[in-house]
Amino acid sequence: MTAIMNLLTRGFRQMCCRHHRARCYSDFPKDDHSKFKYWEQEYSAKKKDDPVAEERDNQRDNDAYHSMYEGKANGGLLSHVDSEGRAKMVDVSHKSDTVRTAVARARVELGREAFDLVRDNAVAKGDVLSVAQISGIMGAKKTSDLIPLCHPLPLSSVDVTLKLDEEAAAVEVECEARCTGKTGVEMEAMVGASVAALAVYDMCKAVDKGITIREVKLVRKSGGKSGVYEAKVD
Repeated sequence: MTAIMNLLTRGFRQMCCRHHRARCYSDFPKDDHSKFKYWEQEYSAKKKDDPVAEERDNQRDNDAYHSMYEGKANGGLLSHVDSEGRAKMVDVSHKSDTVRTAVARARVELGREAFDLVRDNAVAKGDVLSVAQISGIMGAKKTSDLIPLCHPLPLSSVDVTLKLDEEAAAVEVECEARCTGKTGVEMEAMVGASVAALAVYDMCKAVDKGITIREVKLVRKSGGKSGVYEAKVD
């Protein structure tokens, strides 16, 4: 019975790899050094002694999906992806410290009822704009905790402003982040604008759960090797 089960398992595993070009965890040795996080290294070291594994790797190398990521990583288009398509944190130790700034915006479409309450500071939870402003600043400071491959940055300043658009019954959120460092603050500005917009939603959701957040985008950045970026105006 055991022999039959082993035969069926081996056949199923080979079928999966042949038809889906997938690596099964059960393919890898079960010694003390082959924990899941090291499976790639363990497999690569042993594949030369295993003709089946080598053929499976050849199939993977011919796969268009894998080749796309490998080519982009080798060409430097995706700095957060290595040559094997795995995520990595970019090494910025060789870069010079420069003053870096970034501005991002978001738009919160409130609807007329919620907008009137925000404008009149009559929302039951309290002052919507003040709470959103502080939330955006706190969010920008927590960016590296939320976005796993972002570097922790010593922010010099974070400025969040919210403006009411009476005609559209909307709130325009803008977040400007600044630091002196080796990498840019675009993500800090984007997260700050996003969190401020989410705070507006949280403060007003009891009035209208259909409030919509739109157009979270980078507007401008400066500093670093790439210099100045200005978003195109529609």
